[in-house]
Amino acid sequence: MAVVFAMVGQEEVANACWIRHRVLQPTNEAAIRSEAMFRLSKPDHLAGLPIAAELLKVNPHYAQYHWLNSQFLQQSGQSEEAIRAAENAVNLDPTDISIREWLRDMYAKTGKSIESKRHREVLDRMNQTNSTLERK
Repeated sequence: MAVVFAMVGQEEVANACWIRHRVLQPTNEAAIRSEAMFRLSKPDHLAGLPIAAELLKVNPHYAQYHWLNSQFLQQSGQSEEAIRAAENAVNLDPTDISIREWLRDMYAKTGKSIESKRHREVLDRMNQTNSTLERK
């Protein structure tokens, strides 16, 4: 219900639904994920950080939740924490190209050329492997 209310612009009702759902089913991963995704689309990214933390508490083994947390952190101005969260994500799913590209770029922006180069080299190897597989 919260998602429907959010989609039709009734955000206060949607928030009430998500709050109620957390009371009734505090570990419902789908509900927490839908609230986190909604919060990511809003300008107040600090408000999304506790939701991302809840999601990670429910399922710390899913790389995309660490990536989502990284996005909240970055958009909240916490670049170093965002990088750590993205590294957690790529450790859980080393094949995720978009996270590696983001890490390569963030390390370059923050002057960490060794780390940026490490991700660039992995990306190059992944791209070579993908090209080889596509030719076969």
